[in-house]
Amino acid sequence: MLLVTKNQGVEKALARGHSMSHYQESRDQYMRLVTQFQKIKIKKKSHQLKTIIKKRKERGRISFGL
Repeated sequence: MLLVTKNQGVEKALARGHSMSHYQESRDQYMRLVTQFQKIKIKKKSHQLKTIIKKRKERGRISFGL
């Protein structure tokens, strides 16, 4: 449940940042925030996929032989 709350907080912050887009400094800060958020999401997804592959390999359900 904590993760959902964190994501909601980030979404709220992104909405505030978007509303401040009238100023170059604000736009730059907003883009830094969006970029970091995207990197975190990608990193999390990558970790999840690696975990799934590892578990399947351990169970013998996946092979990478050529």
